[in-house]
Amino acid sequence: MSIPDRRWASVNEAGEYAGCSHKTIRNFIARGLVPAYRFGTKAIRVDLNDIDILLELERIPTAGDASSVAGQ
Repeated sequence: MSIPDRRWASVNEAGEYAGCSHKTIRNFIARGLVPAYRFGTKAIRVDLNDIDILLELERIPTAGDASSVAGQ
């Protein structure tokens, strides 16, 4: 299994990407749900691949999902 290329983004950019505020991304970082990396003395970056993983974990199944129907 290959490791995907990192897709670095600022906290603000990650919020836009995820459809939430930068405060939510900072909350995810503080709670340990998304790793963050410091570039230099001030810049904080997150990997959008980690945001994708978090969004999939937080996804709520709907009645139209094949996985929710298959279990019945």
